[in-house]
Order: sequence, then C-alpha cells, then structure tokens
Amino acid sequence: MPALMLVNRLSEASIYLEGLPQLGRAEQITLPEVKWKKSSTKGLGLLGEPTFPTQLEPMSAKIKWTCMYPEINLITLDPTNMVRLQVYGNLRTYGPMGLTGERPVVAFLRGWFPTNKMGDFKAGENVETECEMEVHYFKLLDTGAPVIEIDITANIYTVGEDDLMANMMANLGLV
Repeated sequence: MPALMLVNRLSEASIYLEGLPQLGRAEQITLPEVKWKKSSTKGLGLLGEPTFPTQLEPMSAKIKWTCMYPEINLITLDPTNMVRLQVYGNLRTYGPMGLTGERPVVAFLRGWFPTNKMGDFKAGENVETECEMEVHYFKLLDTGAPVIEIDITANIYTVGEDDLMANMMANLGLV
C-alpha cells in the first residue's frame, strides 16, 4: 500500500517587533540561512578531500515593509540596540481528503539592523522600505517543540533536543 501523501503549506505570518504587532505592515520576511563554514583535509592515502564544519557563517534576516513607518525606523536605525523579532505562522497540512491539521510555527530572532533601505519614491506608487538584521539569536519552534536554537554569543547550537555544543563546552571547561 502506498504511503499517504501529506503536503504542508505555510503562507501567512504575523511579525512582532520588540513585542509590538506589525500586522499588515510587512510584505515579506526572510528568515536566516543556517550555513557552516568548512575546511578540507588533504592527506596521503585519501581518495578525496573531505570537508568538515568549522563555525557558522553570519546569519541575517530581511524584512520588506509595505510602506515607510517612522516608529519602526526608530527601532531599526539604532545600531547599538539589539532588537527582538518574533514571527508567528500557521502551518497547514493537507492530505487526499483536504485539510488534515494546523499547527503553530514560531521564530524568535535577536539582532541589530546594519542596513535600512529607506525607500524609492515614484510618482503614483507606494514607498516600500526594507531592512536587514544581523542575527545573533535564532530559535524555531514547531507546535512548541524546538527545531533549532542558535545563540552565537552564548555558544548555543541545539537541533531538536540535542545540544550539539555540550561536549565542546565541557571539553573547554566552560560548564
């Protein structure tokens, strides 16, 4: 018997900046890409040159706003301020008979905004703005269960329930 095909759709989200709702103000948000720097090992007797992870690449998130909002600019234009951003989504699962379930997906981010595109003015068109956050903290939850948690300043890297930094922290005498 073939396996039951289920399809997930996550197409709506609400954004909170410093705990304040921004419903309808953001057109798009791009969550961080988790990407590792790597190094390779060359050696006699090796068939190839294997690569291994070394440390995380810098993470960033982008928000495209539907218009210019001075109250948002007051938060994002201060480079000395670490800003909290939350993104709440509704993940729908569909099967052969239609919608089979919905569950919450939540992303928590903390960082600062080195880039703030203030917008382009064109006759008869709305001014859209964009900002980019340098992410120092990222946590993704699915129905309250952790998917990933990264804190680059506290050396936290957890996937699911597995603390992938625990052994290294202990070996370095940091716990």
